[in-house]
Amino acid sequence: ASEEAALPAALVADRVRSVGAVTLAHTDPRSGLHHSEVLYVYDLELPPAVVPRPHDGEVDEFVLMSCDEVRARMLNREFKPNVCPVLIDFLIRHAVITPESEPEYVDICSRLRRRLPVPTAPDEPL
Repeated sequence: ASEEAALPAALVADRVRSVGAVTLAHTDPRSGLHHSEVLYVYDLELPPAVVPRPHDGEVDEFVLMSCDEVRARMLNREFKPNVCPVLIDFLIRHAVITPESEPEYVDICSRLRRRLPVPTAPDEPL
């Protein structure tokens, strides 16, 4: 957070919360190679006076969006594909996406935490 968003380390340490992990798996259509990834997810609620700003050149800007705007931008494919599962996880954890609002709710939840076809721990069998 301090690297990409120029946030003070003390602020992050006091407020960051580990909220889980999301797993990703896909096959690259060009190479045919399988790619698996575990993304560890954290929430960081910022005080209203704190505004993140780009710091290391990896991020162009930070934009405050409503959940509805995030959903619309995901549908318009305005986010990198590996960002969307983390955003969907957030929307589920905060009851924006619910079983009542999304017919595929259970399938979506299970796909966010699927078992990967590769070991994720040193002594885990395939």
